[in-house]
Amino acid sequence: MNILRFVVVCIFTLAASYEARGVARITGTIRDASGAAVSGAEVFLLTPALTTVAASRADAQGAFALEAPTAGNFVLLVRAPAFDEVRRPVVIVDGQPVRPIVIVLEVGALAEDVTVTASGESVDDLRRAAHPVNVINAEEIADRVKTVMAQAVESEAGVALQRTSPTMAGVFVRGLTGNKVNVFVDGVRYSNGAQRGGVSTFLDLLEPEAIETIEIVRGPSSAQYGSDALGGSIQFFSRPPSLGVQGGGRWRGWLTANAGSAHRTGGGSALLGYTGPTLGMTATVGGRGTGRVRTGGGIDSHAAVTRFLGVPSDLLMDERLPDTGFHQAGGAVRANWVPSANTQLVASYMRSAQDGGDRYDQLLGGDGNLISELNALSLDLFSLRLERAAVGPFDHLSLTYSLNSQREERVNQGGNGSRTATIGHEPERTTVHGAQASFTKTLSPRQTLTVGGDTYFERLTSDAFNVNPSNGAVSARRPRIPDNATFTQGGVYAQTTFDVAPDRLRLTGAARWGGARYRADAADSPAGSAPLWPSDSLDVADVTFRAAAVVTPNDSWSVLLSVSRGFRAPHMTDLGTLGLTGSGFEVAAPDVAGLNGTVGST
Repeated sequence: MNILRFVVVCIFTLAASYEARGVARITGTIRDASGAAVSGAEVFLLTPALTTVAASRADAQGAFALEAPTAGNFVLLVRAPAFDEVRRPVVIVDGQPVRPIVIVLEVGALAEDVTVTASGESVDDLRRAAHPVNVINAEEIADRVKTVMAQAVESEAGVALQRTSPTMAGVFVRGLTGNKVNVFVDGVRYSNGAQRGGVSTFLDLLEPEAIETIEIVRGPSSAQYGSDALGGSIQFFSRPPSLGVQGGGRWRGWLTANAGSAHRTGGGSALLGYTGPTLGMTATVGGRGTGRVRTGGGIDSHAAVTRFLGVPSDLLMDERLPDTGFHQAGGAVRANWVPSANTQLVASYMRSAQDGGDRYDQLLGGDGNLISELNALSLDLFSLRLERAAVGPFDHLSLTYSLNSQREERVNQGGNGSRTATIGHEPERTTVHGAQASFTKTLSPRQTLTVGGDTYFERLTSDAFNVNPSNGAVSARRPRIPDNATFTQGGVYAQTTFDVAPDRLRLTGAARWGGARYRADAADSPAGSAPLWPSDSLDVADVTFRAAAVVTPNDSWSVLLSVSRGFRAPHMTDLGTLGLTGSGFEVAAPDVAGLNGTVGST
């Protein structure tokens, strides 16, 4: 944990220090489709992590001016009442003036999206991105989400949504899901080594009102985002606070309420934001209760009896499906403080809880178990990020510390219909401390370079037990993953982009060395019994890369040529799960080492 202490100390030390450096001036005009000036439009300059570094407001002639603290890649964001929001990439190079920018605002226009994830620490037009990327904005999230966050990806080209129960979902990217597609929130790794291979237990604990944008990178992206990015990577960005607009501090907010008949659902949300010269804050809170789901025509086409036996589901259950209701609530706060022109400090915290989400797919609608509960799910996600301009030879430095704690309890009773069968309880909590660093340099108006690294220290705790329903006797049982198992993963990377012909040919390259370490100790088994699991360990590492060329003959179409290599380290779930599972019978690697066995088809 010494690395984490070092990162936190560096964040506060650099935030407190300040040395004035030169700035770049960005000017431009804002007009509507008829050519008339749009006065009063708000203009923000954001980093690729969506941190505000400068803000301004258009004057009566629609003119604006911003002072950028350093060279680098930025997002220019323009907002005005009754007009669609506009985002433009801006590249600033030391000692070179920025050409005036003309922004045309339209009503109901097709958005020209930019992406901040296709090439890591850079901002790209979607047409020129080195990866195919889906960008889902806040309005689309609000329109699509009825009960859970995963619904935001519905109708997106190139991805598919799988929901095996009302609270669990998986997003398929390039035919892969689960622990083959990693998930980030504000650049911090959200998925962990305890994640299962299929649908995610915790994806839907993200509250939709707290999220501003979702980006889905399609295709292997391990060179940028590390282990598990085989199918791609999903990035959630929380609502960034605004700051720096002239006119002093001001407050804003909204309240929403919703209800639905299909799920008998109801809920609401609220947002409160503060904008000041050097401090901005956004806080959201929301919750919902969902009743039993009614499928089309009252028949569940996914029910096991309907799929396999052709028996209409309403012969065995009500038209409103049993075990499909749940309730959830959560909140988030994000603050952005600018202690100096070159320094931004961003802190964010998310907390959510969910309960009552039974596994319908393992109950009457699927496997036929008597009990299959998901109880007391909770998420605590905290991050503290320092962004510093003009650090040594680099234009931009980012240091991040994060704490991600995810808790669940699964309760199951199979027993082939016997109410006296053992009831198994598997409470577990995975706690992850993370540290990240990246350095970015704009080498020329055509080329940027980013180097960095990250590491995540994970620990899982679980005190699984069985309950005899006949007499209430409690006995220890082997948890899904050994109690106190640890998993450490991370790596170092470098990436660059080069515009051979501006707006016509761009080359992108990235390379990463990454590795992981797993440890489980038999001595951590419950006292007074034989070890419930063997001691086990594994160390793995590999090199991944990506090279891409984007050819844009004209503004109407582009051609993307890409070659990449993915990497996925075995997880705690892969290595720690033993015995009979839903996907087969698992054995520990040390138990079969040297037996010349065959794994799969290899």
